[in-house]
Amino acid sequence: MTDSAEDDDLKAQIPEPTGRGNSARTGQNLPIPGETNKAHPSSLSLPLPPPPEPPREPGSRQQKAASDSPLLQSSQPSSEYKDSSDHKETITSLVSQTIATISTNPESSINGTVAAVITVEDDHRFLPQTLEAILGQTVLPANILIADCSHDHSSRSNSQQIRVEKAGDQVQTEEKKPGEKEEKSVTVWVIPVKARSFTAAVNGALNSAREDGIISNRVSSLAVFHDDSRPLDERYLELLLEARRNNPHATVIGTKQMDWEASSLHNVGYYAAPGHRIASLVVDGEEDQEQYDSRGDVFAVSLSGALIDTQEWLSISDGTYSFSTFGQSRDFCRRVCLSGGRVIVVPQARTGHRRARLEGVRTAKGQAVQDGVKNPIPSYGAQVRARDTYYYSDIPVVRWLPSWILRFLLSLFLFARLLGRKQVYPAGVELSAPWRNLGHLFTMISARMRVTSQSTISMRKLPLLTVTRQQVSAWKERVKAADNQENKALVSTLAKAHLRSRMAVRYGWALVMVLLAFALGLAVNINLLRPALTGSVLQSASLIPSGASWSQLFQAATTNWSYGAGLGLHAAPAPFLLVLVLLSVLTAGHVAYVPTIVIFLSAPCAALAFWALAGIATRSNAVRVTSSLAWVGLGILSGFYANGNLPMLILTVFLPAGLAFTFKALGMYRTEEPEVPVPSAQSAACAALCFMIVALCQPQLILALGLAFVAFFFIVKAHRSYLFLIPVPTIAVLAPTIINSIRYSNKGALRQLFMDSMVVTSQSASGSVTPVGSESVISRMVRLLGLDFSGRLPFPIRDFSSDGPLALLFSYLVAACLILMGIFAVVSLLMPITLRLSRAAWVLIVSGAALSVISSRITVSLSPTGCVYGSPLPGMTLCFLGLLMGMSMVAGRGVKVFTPLTRRVGSSGQMENTLSRHPLASAGRGLIAALLVVFSVVWSVFGYLLPSASGRLSASDSQLPLVAQEYLQANSSRRILAVQVSSGQKATYAVMRSSRGDIIDVNPSAQSQEIAALAGHKASKAIVSARQTDKKIAHSLALLMGSSSSRAIANLVDLGFGGIYVLSDSGQEASSLVTHIVASDNTQNVIETGKGTYLRFIVEDIAAQGINQTSEKYYSHTVSRYIWLVLLALILIIYCVVAFPRRSRYSLEQA
Repeated sequence: MTDSAEDDDLKAQIPEPTGRGNSARTGQNLPIPGETNKAHPSSLSLPLPPPPEPPREPGSRQQKAASDSPLLQSSQPSSEYKDSSDHKETITSLVSQTIATISTNPESSINGTVAAVITVEDDHRFLPQTLEAILGQTVLPANILIADCSHDHSSRSNSQQIRVEKAGDQVQTEEKKPGEKEEKSVTVWVIPVKARSFTAAVNGALNSAREDGIISNRVSSLAVFHDDSRPLDERYLELLLEARRNNPHATVIGTKQMDWEASSLHNVGYYAAPGHRIASLVVDGEEDQEQYDSRGDVFAVSLSGALIDTQEWLSISDGTYSFSTFGQSRDFCRRVCLSGGRVIVVPQARTGHRRARLEGVRTAKGQAVQDGVKNPIPSYGAQVRARDTYYYSDIPVVRWLPSWILRFLLSLFLFARLLGRKQVYPAGVELSAPWRNLGHLFTMISARMRVTSQSTISMRKLPLLTVTRQQVSAWKERVKAADNQENKALVSTLAKAHLRSRMAVRYGWALVMVLLAFALGLAVNINLLRPALTGSVLQSASLIPSGASWSQLFQAATTNWSYGAGLGLHAAPAPFLLVLVLLSVLTAGHVAYVPTIVIFLSAPCAALAFWALAGIATRSNAVRVTSSLAWVGLGILSGFYANGNLPMLILTVFLPAGLAFTFKALGMYRTEEPEVPVPSAQSAACAALCFMIVALCQPQLILALGLAFVAFFFIVKAHRSYLFLIPVPTIAVLAPTIINSIRYSNKGALRQLFMDSMVVTSQSASGSVTPVGSESVISRMVRLLGLDFSGRLPFPIRDFSSDGPLALLFSYLVAACLILMGIFAVVSLLMPITLRLSRAAWVLIVSGAALSVISSRITVSLSPTGCVYGSPLPGMTLCFLGLLMGMSMVAGRGVKVFTPLTRRVGSSGQMENTLSRHPLASAGRGLIAALLVVFSVVWSVFGYLLPSASGRLSASDSQLPLVAQEYLQANSSRRILAVQVSSGQKATYAVMRSSRGDIIDVNPSAQSQEIAALAGHKASKAIVSARQTDKKIAHSLALLMGSSSSRAIANLVDLGFGGIYVLSDSGQEASSLVTHIVASDNTQNVIETGKGTYLRFIVEDIAAQGINQTSEKYYSHTVSRYIWLVLLALILIIYCVVAFPRRSRYSLEQA
């Protein structure tokens, strides 16, 4: 593997990437085989044709067919080998075919003092053109050595020589010394070599050729080439030899490096720059206007295409080499200059260099990348290693430690800057570079020893070969300006006006959609708007309000301790609480008002999210708006808005947004003409953050989404690396839950993945149980679709009988809408333009449906009427999202074609409109939009009527008296027992640590432990302790309900309670309980309101009153918690930096 961009290894000395076009121009080191193989080389001898008798016409040097070339005489080898690359021909046969199809220059001469060496690996794509260019020179080398570094040498150990001769007389124009043998032919030798770098490959070929007598000591100059570097002029070698005669003390003679097509510059030599770097002062990619043709002596050149003194080469390059191919040019030329030699550049000699490995069209092992232009293999890691090895080998070893510290600090700066530029892979390389350098310490020491052993002069004595900081700064500014110009699409004024008009229309539709979605969401809970604006909190049968502070919320969200049972137990934190932590920032830390914000603003936000997702498949404004409103209607139909299902409401916002960002990150989205899709690391980071929120709301979705992303990896055709970035925040944030589920999986802990922070009841969307004597119309509708959940979605109709004709009509309408969506989704699979997107949508449909079936079979709670199973709504929501995506795809691109001239004169002289119109396509999109409007209306109306009155949201001002709140706020260990007595002498109680019964105490992990214990698994110590605590509380309340009991009060005080709050909505039973408590010892009636009575326990030391928090403090200060929080914070900061929009004139990608 020696062909790579040897000249462009020198670009890596810049401490930050200036990646042109694609920011991922990166890659790995060049692992190449190492010692010379003693196999007999193959040779191809090519005598020159006779001088032309008639004058040649212009263009006569073009390639000829094999049948037009002179007669070929060749002997076949006794055994052929198979090349390890994808090519069927061997190197030898490839060279034979190349020679047979080219014509040499009739005026050329052969110079026996020059030998050319070409290194080649498994990728042979560029070798024929390189060989053709060398054989087309006016001065030819007598021997051309092809160092074959492909990885399979075993089958070539017995290969014989192959001679390809062309009859003709020798034309010799070079002067010969007395006794010197006249060269009559050019011999091409194919020599198997094992090497680890370009220099080692050249040395291996030379050593083999000298040992076998192929070349003699008469060869004083070497012209070395990669297989992807070729002379661009026929006088190339002649110019280098002329420069050698004019500069007899020059050791290395380099050339002007250009791209493969000879249209732009790469470099024209390098100068030593401050900071132990090198700088070309040439903008890579600028047009060649001979502006650098005055250069002569330089500090370094690219070895590819250079003419080098043979003895100096063997002397300086001898030994084990410390640099990979990316770093050898600069190191070799540095040692030449420091040992007293000269390095010059001949700008008139031009080399075309493809830079295959540097630009990612060739792998690190030298194999071709089929889609390298669109999806290049990164080489930035190898460039950074070469840069750092050069840096450390250029300074004394005693300075390495302080230099490493400075480089470490610099890596942090480069990491942050590259993240801001959305260059994730280069940022990771820079961050890890100081640590990877420690692993290459001995390699750097070896490189430093070679530099010091061969240095005879100081850099201070070479001022003409160095540049100043001002020159480097000016060069970098030119590079940045060129990058900005190259990566900014040039759009005409008419095109800009077209895009602006389309944007105005698009945002106008979006504004109308947001207003309609807000109206739909508000209509469901219009009666709650005024109480919410006056400060009331919202609650429902499944939604518990919160009175906790932000610090209590953060503690509960990040500590493996929960107060979901008894007085606390060890349990993984509820994932949804982290979402509340983030949303509490919007309410300035007032956790109680987060549900209000979510319930009233989720509808327009969900519409905008699906509007972005629909824009991936179509640019039709009507389809995007109506499909987004249908998405909101699905949320209303599912009861999310009426019941206040916070996790599902937030999911309807971030799930479509995450998918939209995912497809945008992969470049799979529609754009307005003349814009084009651009893959984006910024979008990948946004998708990762969105899916993190989705997983926190409904952890069960990680199963379906994980399966979907595995399928996406095979569906998408490029930029798959972005898919690996998306799951990282989700895995990090769910680490406590995942670890707890796996650790206690034998006790049924996996069921916590199918729970959320909503209270599980028989009439909530978070759990379901078949009610006695009735059947849900939703379940009836689901069974019509073939999914029988046995009544697991019971939502009795609120205003009319569930068995009435109107309910049945709506049920069939909903089913018909879903069936139509499914039909359109199937049609999307048959459309070629949406083949990949439709496959992705169907992956979501299938995985969502499978998840809903699995979830509906998982027991998440128990009720008096039976088992309560997990909610199928998260899986069904994902399934419905895929169906809506498929329906949007059927609408087609919907892009308004941009035409600068909208009128033209036809053949008949009449004015014609150049804008092509497709009435059928427009009618089809109109039909789809109309159907989506019907879907929205049916789902919204039915969803408004669906939830029962007892399960709907309501406003509440109920909370503990202010004096009780002050008591709790004074110490986090204090607790108050809230009791509600019902008729029949039954009491329910709650342990209060805030002003309200709190949502932060709903913990899926604690619930799964309780269910496991009830299912017969061995109860954990935490569950046993919680049960004992509950028994003590229940026994004490039973005593107090019968009569006064000082022993009961003492038991409650011993548990840590500081008082009792008795709700007064039960009438006489509540009054009796209050009387009994007051009649007991050590109690005091503090305050009595219309909603309840607060009674305080009298203790000797009130400051010490409270529950035992030893275990909570232990889990709050564990090392694992701090490690998790630090890693989570770092990951979120990194992803937020990448996701943050970058406004810079030097942006390297269109986000």
